[in-house]
Amino acid sequence: MKNLKDMNSEEIVEELIQNGYVTEAKKHNITQLRNILEEVRGDGGFLDGLTAVENDEPNDTPSMTDPEWNSYVLSLFTNEEIFNGSPTADGVRRLVELLIGHIISIGTDIVVASTEYAATKTSVSIETDDGVVIFEGSADAHEQNTDGVFQKYLLAMAETRSFSRAMKKALRLKATCVEETSEEAKYNVPSYDSHRTDGPITVDQVRFIGIQCSDKKCNINVQNLVNKVTPDVHNIYELSHEQALEINSLLSKYQKDIDSIPDSISKFDPTWVEMFGENKNGN
Repeated sequence: MKNLKDMNSEEIVEELIQNGYVTEAKKHNITQLRNILEEVRGDGGFLDGLTAVENDEPNDTPSMTDPEWNSYVLSLFTNEEIFNGSPTADGVRRLVELLIGHIISIGTDIVVASTEYAATKTSVSIETDDGVVIFEGSADAHEQNTDGVFQKYLLAMAETRSFSRAMKKALRLKATCVEETSEEAKYNVPSYDSHRTDGPITVDQVRFIGIQCSDKKCNINVQNLVNKVTPDVHNIYELSHEQALEINSLLSKYQKDIDSIPDSISKFDPTWVEMFGENKNGN
């Protein structure tokens, strides 16, 4: 059995969990962990001269509201869990289990899934000392924000990203996960066959416009936006492919600067499909 003073926090947590002390293992102060494991083992001799700490010693772990919290969380990632300052999804999950509580369920809703674009929303339920809490994250994946080797797996990338964002919300972590980054591509809206300039708008383009206009994104009225670009259109499927690309570019501009959205097109209408989005073309 390893000497307590030679064990790091991860090793202590592992031994506590193996002995069935899951709740106790959620303590993330190294002093607390050592004291608990000492009691579990039932033999103070394992400390081998380690200075005893009084029970009323202040906790040196910052609270979530402290400015030091973000740096503290980042310091807990192993070398294998962080690259160029960006943590991995697996690393974020481990720290949620260590600092927040036990993950009891993960659910992912597929918003859009095609060969060119995927968007998902993930809900994670975590059991804490104060009860079950739920965190949500949304993300997308397309050729402009996903490296080439992963573009065959857009749905899987979107799922991983939305899960990571839910985990970061649970940790209150200000960082971009490795899976959210792209070395080859700069973020932009999907071009959906950008070499095409002819033909009608595609179903994927319509879905993307709807997602970007939603109240969780830009909060824009779809019909008013479309009519701002093409005043005589009475149904979104009357748009050409090229007109849809123009609208996507405008949405990209608004997403980067929400304050630039005119009042005349603001406020998303969730019933827009019924009034403005009926697909009569079947494309």
